[in-house]
Amino acid sequence: MNPEDVSGKKLKTLFETGVNRLSLGVQSFNDDDLKFLEREHTAKESMAAVESALESGFKNISLDFIIGLNGNNRNILEKNFKTAFKYKIPHISSYILEGVEDKNRKIPSGNKQIAIYNLAVEILNSFGYKRYEVSNFCTNDKRSLHNMKYWTNKIYIGTGISSSGFENGIDYVNHSNLNNYYKDIDSGIIPVKTSEKINPVKRQIVTGLRLTEGISSNLLSHKKKEVEMLLSEKILIIKGGNISVSPDKFGILNEVILHLI
Repeated sequence: MNPEDVSGKKLKTLFETGVNRLSLGVQSFNDDDLKFLEREHTAKESMAAVESALESGFKNISLDFIIGLNGNNRNILEKNFKTAFKYKIPHISSYILEGVEDKNRKIPSGNKQIAIYNLAVEILNSFGYKRYEVSNFCTNDKRSLHNMKYWTNKIYIGTGISSSGFENGIDYVNHSNLNNYYKDIDSGIIPVKTSEKINPVKRQIVTGLRLTEGISSNLLSHKKKEVEMLLSEKILIIKGGNISVSPDKFGILNEVILHLI
């Protein structure tokens, strides 16, 4: 849910219906960040949404943050994550901003974003949030069972406009155009816009290396030369039959994955 869509009545209805977990897209508790991101809510409204969720009975709450913005410094990041800690939020997703091409909205360079990411990890750790996936952190091992399906190649169903799913070894994305979506539904057709069957080994490498525990070394048996080089550079580590990205190298995860596939 987005904070501006939250109401006490809606939350109470969801909780009484049996919904037991909420993910709130607060993005930041800093109003300048929210203006830059062109969000419709304020930091005050975000806090009100969290408080309303707690008052409605929800305990298992996740907050989404976007980092890697201009002005992201220790003070701003500490305020964001300290606020989550204050509310005893068990799960946080913290994503680096990507895809902004507006000339009036410049973002830091890649190296600066990596520095911001590493700083965010450090601060989250100080509040007891442990990274289990490149962008996901939790306390008391409260991992998102939903998110884990993405990274462990389990089936998940995409329902609704623009949603994605993974079934029978096929990744698919539904129509983003509402008219096309309804047209297929009315014709009794599953409203898929694109689908792709990815090599299962490649898919496990791409998704599994996002996890802190990594993947079985067997999945990279065909990439011995590349793996040996990355191990020697201490970019990858091997432990208990698993290969994973070194804790301090998650900032270059995409480059590591591209090198291996």
